[in-house]
Amino acid sequence: MQYRDLTLLEGGSGQVWLVACDSVASIGEKVHDHLAVPVEMTAQSMVRVALMEVLSLRAQPQVLVYLSNNEWEPTTRQALAAMRKELAKAGYQDLAINGSCEDNMVTTMTAMGVTLLARGHQETLLKNQVKPGDGAFLVGQPLLGQEVADGWETLPSYQDLALILSLSVHEVVPIGSKGAYQEALQVGQANGLDFRLTSRSKVIDQSAGPATAFLVVGPACLQAALNQHFDDIWKVGDYLS
Repeated sequence: MQYRDLTLLEGGSGQVWLVACDSVASIGEKVHDHLAVPVEMTAQSMVRVALMEVLSLRAQPQVLVYLSNNEWEPTTRQALAAMRKELAKAGYQDLAINGSCEDNMVTTMTAMGVTLLARGHQETLLKNQVKPGDGAFLVGQPLLGQEVADGWETLPSYQDLALILSLSVHEVVPIGSKGAYQEALQVGQANGLDFRLTSRSKVIDQSAGPATAFLVVGPACLQAALNQHFDDIWKVGDYLS
């Protein structure tokens, strides 16, 4: 089944396998890249997105697969080292990795993708728990493109995500390119609920690039707890039956 941007496959005894993917193109150090940043940042951002997706559901990563449309030396070699660095930041420095690159053709634009396989259990996955009356909150500042590169060291961390998950949350969504409002609508659809928008801030429609912000859903008391730990918080709306 599909849940948000994830594919979920049921195993035996309540076990669930999760598949998360991300890709990038024209972001790196090659001559035809649109955004010039170190290829290490390009690679880390992909792994970051996939990790945030599965960790937000309380699943555990098992295998990372990368596909690089560029040569091994230096692009893919540097990218792979950066992927391992990002995994280590999340506490998965020993995660199994497999992948492939393109050494037969000359490439002039950076392009690569990752697939992350994770495992969880039906009883502990944080999904389909949103209730009528729950509020949806945007946590973090949505950033895109050069903004991500400029604010790289200030992006929400894996420790920030763990803190959010320790609160009374019913769903946590790393915000993607469609913005917080569209993510909130998708959460409502996945949980069979209507969504009432209460914010008119432009920030709720901004793309959040590589998981630079989260949509956090929970009871009304959640907002006070979030305010104790984070500076950038916006109420997006409420869920209705």
